[in-house]
Amino acid sequence: MLPVWLLIVVFVSIHGQQSSPWIGTFKTDNTCNQQLCCCLNRNVKISEQDANHLKLSAPLAGQCGSEKEIEMQVVKPTGYTTIIYLGGQPFAIKLSADSKTIILDNGVHPECSGKAVRNSVSGMTTSTNYYYLYCIMITSIALLIRQS
Repeated sequence: MLPVWLLIVVFVSIHGQQSSPWIGTFKTDNTCNQQLCCCLNRNVKISEQDANHLKLSAPLAGQCGSEKEIEMQVVKPTGYTTIIYLGGQPFAIKLSADSKTIILDNGVHPECSGKAVRNSVSGMTTSTNYYYLYCIMITSIALLIRQS
């Protein structure tokens, strides 16, 4: 009976650790006009801060005053869109369905909008979690059969 309980505990643990599609590192393009705007520059890193929040950190370029980098907490989106405020400006953030591209859309100043393409994923992905889960399930089933 112990292997069945172990299997249930492992399944719940792994299932609860599914990675957010937002987590990873994204490389910005040059669509944000640095002559007019303060822009996210180069690598934008999105990591998990806690169960309800993500942390966004990125170098800045352009009209940013003395600010060289941004680090901010963002409420973890439940879908593929969210709104954040950078420099007091609202940005509609959209993650593509394949989770490879982020569009930063500034509706007030479109010249300050931009795009970033994923270049890495942080942490274990959902498919990796399920791979480990299946390995553990097969091992547990083999142990159950062996005990019978």
